Amino acid sequence: MVGSTGSHQIRTVTPTTFKPYPDTIPLSPINLIKGEANLKRIGLTLVKVCPVSKIKQGELLAFQVQGVDIVLTLLGGRIVAFQRWCTHEEGDLSMGMLEGGVIECPEHGAKFDLSLNGRNVLGPDEEEAGSVPDIRVFKTEVKDGNVYVEL
Repeated sequence: MVGSTGSHQIRTVTPTTFKPYPDTIPLSPINLIKGEANLKRIGLTLVKVCPVSKIKQGELLAFQVQGVDIVLTLLGGRIVAFQRWCTHEEGDLSMGMLEGGVIECPEHGAKFDLSLNGRNVLGPDEEEAGSVPDIRVFKTEVKDGNVYVEL
């Protein structure tokens, strides 16, 4: 709808359904309210995921946290959290193969290096590195025996 007030036009925009890419998280005031208020920093929130005792070396555990699908694993004594869905065709990375800090998508074999912040190091079907977007790796913290992920 377009209206007019003197020299200014007024346009009413009807909201549409928006499906974000799997590697993005919409930021909104709601995301800032949920979770542990005392852990909030710079517009992001540390959210409790699970007890640290659940995370085992090399195992992949899938969680949904505030509507975001993530995978947790333990690599060399460090807890790593990354997005669950591959950036190629949304293969489930929690079902992938993890070797030496590199996660391989079970669908078409794309590989992402978790030590390089999720960088694509081999494309699907053995295409060149960088042929698909990197995956998102989330900051983690351990506090009071629990794993927190920054969203």
